[in-house]
Amino acid sequence: MKKTANIYFLTFCLLINFSFITISAANENISIGITIGKSNSKEFSTSAIVKGVEDDSPAQKAGILKGDFISSINKTKIKNPIHYIKTIKSFNKNDKIQIELIRDKKYLTKEIILSVKKISETNTGIKKAYSLGFNGISGREKDLIRVSYFTQKILDKYKFSESNNETLIVTCIKKGSEAEKSGIKLYDEIIEVDGKSIKYLEDLNFSTKRSVKIKILRNSKILNIQTRSEHQTTLDKYNFNCVKEYKEYECSNIILIDYDKRKDDYFEVLLDCLTKKNTHTIPFGPIFYEYDWIKVDTVKNIIYQYANKNTRDLEKLNSY
Repeated sequence: MKKTANIYFLTFCLLINFSFITISAANENISIGITIGKSNSKEFSTSAIVKGVEDDSPAQKAGILKGDFISSINKTKIKNPIHYIKTIKSFNKNDKIQIELIRDKKYLTKEIILSVKKISETNTGIKKAYSLGFNGISGREKDLIRVSYFTQKILDKYKFSESNNETLIVTCIKKGSEAEKSGIKLYDEIIEVDGKSIKYLEDLNFSTKRSVKIKILRNSKILNIQTRSEHQTTLDKYNFNCVKEYKEYECSNIILIDYDKRKDDYFEVLLDCLTKKNTHTIPFGPIFYEYDWIKVDTVKNIIYQYANKNTRDLEKLNSY
């Protein structure tokens, strides 16, 4: 019954801070031909921004441009990329929809007829269903760490090697996974996979279950570890063990994207987990958007709930 946030990011076990999400959850999908992502701008009520427009797509024909914000669909306000995906998926082929955009701080409306896009396994992000049982932060995202809020002792764990190639520092490991069994540890820096430098983080995903050689840097020493890739559905069954800077992910089994499946005490249960895990109030660095400022957002939602006249509870409201 529970569907964690990871289900919606089936592409990787790696919880890298993706700058965009391609709308593709199955081989056939309702599509307007855009890549949607999250903007960190607080200027508008929506964070859903167009990261790319496919050639000859309904979006291109309607005049949607890269950089447009998605404000609403058929007058339903869009809050973020996941909300956009859920809304688009609620329609059928040939449905005519109106999308309100924000461009150059001006609102404009486009009318689009939805199509069904056949997604081949050569161009979709979910073509590789096998991954490794750990998550991490890449060297390219080092500048996104909020250095002013954390001690030098913590920051020293994220120096990254001097290599010009992409590397990855392990921040979470799935308990019971092949990665954990093979000896991969938190704060290990992944340097090579199968003897090759990591050019893209996608290189850590595979089409089949197989043996994988990992070269890591640990305490200034180079180590070679052999592990095995695992299917995403298997990895989803395991709980996370994470570094202190990313304890939010240890509550991933509680997080539900689907609003209608959340129980009345959903946010209280979530806050209890975040508190027990001693999650930082300020996010350490790059993080999936549904985990971004999760502690603050959870408290805010609890206060909203008990301040609402239909669900008002002054005792709990005063407590929180």
